[in-house]
This record gives sequence, structure tokens and C-alpha cells, in this order.
Amino acid sequence: MLIDMGDRYRMAGPLPALAIPTTLHDSLTARLDRFAPIKEVAQIAASIGRDFDYDLLAAASGMPEHGLRSALEALRHAELIIARGLAAERYSFKHALVRDAAYSGLLKSRRVQLHAAIAHAIEQSFAHLVEAELETLAYHLTEAGLLEKAAGYWLRAGKIAVARFANIEAIAHLRRGIEALGGVPTAQPRTGSSSTSSSRWDPA
Repeated sequence: MLIDMGDRYRMAGPLPALAIPTTLHDSLTARLDRFAPIKEVAQIAASIGRDFDYDLLAAASGMPEHGLRSALEALRHAELIIARGLAAERYSFKHALVRDAAYSGLLKSRRVQLHAAIAHAIEQSFAHLVEAELETLAYHLTEAGLLEKAAGYWLRAGKIAVARFANIEAIAHLRRGIEALGGVPTAQPRTGSSSTSSSRWDPA
């Protein structure tokens, strides 16, 4: 509620923290729902991140090129995403809230499937990204529930950050690796101490 102070207005109480985001979220979700045929593409892209490359999207989605490009063009005309670069092979959601709205509409099981598909695509087809962005691959593996494998990549990312004296980044990566290992089932029988210990950290 606003109180008229003569030359200005003052809030009678604090603005609810979630009022504006919730309203925007609902509006964006409704907008995505109006584009049902292309909503899936937006959700796959949202699983990659706010910024995404066409090639990775294509590899993760498995969609035919014509259908995928048509969907991206429709999303662009709807002003939900924007194309970057002359070749228009890189895209971004116009706003972080658009990405969040698309991603939040996914069932948890579908999110797991998509992150697994993205991680697999990166490992199989984008080897240059593996070394350049180890934390990206580790993130998708974590979200896919492939925790033991994710831990290995978090550890490697942490070691690289330590070598660059990026201590805060290194601590964050190593903490994620420890958290990932904490979620790995321990009921599996051990057949050999040395081989089991080394494979726990092997992302291959």
C-alpha cells in the first residue's frame, strides 16, 4: 500500500520479496505455453544455460536441423531469445527470467535426462569444451545424478583453478566435488582398495 506524503509516496510496509518475480514468472510461463510446439526447444536450451550454442543444442536434442532452426527462429521472433554473432550460431535468452521460466517448467525426471544428454554431447562431440570448461561438464553430470563421474571433473577443475591461483574458485569446485562424492552410494562391494580409490576420481 502507498501512502501519499504530498510530494512523494511511501510504502506502508515492505514489498513482498516474491511479488514481482512471481508475477513475471507466471507471465513468462504463460507466454511460453502459447508456443507449445517450440516450448521443448526452449526447455532444452534452458538446461544448457542462459547462453547456448546451436551445435550443442542440436547434439543434445537430437532434433532434425530444419525443425530445430524453425523453432529457434520462432523463439527469436517471439523475443524470448536473441541471436549473437554474424553466423547466428550462438543464442541467449533475452532475460535470465525467461530462461528460469522455461527451466522450471521441466519435471525433475526430464531435467535429469536433459543434463545427461548435454553432458554426453559435450564429452563425445565437444572435446575442446571439456578441458576449457571442466566445471560446465561437472555441473551437467551433477544435475544428471552421475555424481561419481562429476566429482572427478570437479576435482580437475579445482586443481586447474589452484594452478591459476584462483583460490576462491578452486575452493568452490573442490567443495562441489566433495558434495558430489557425498551422494555416491557406498553399499557397493569393494574388490580392490587401490583400483577402487583411483576410479572414484577418474572422470573417464
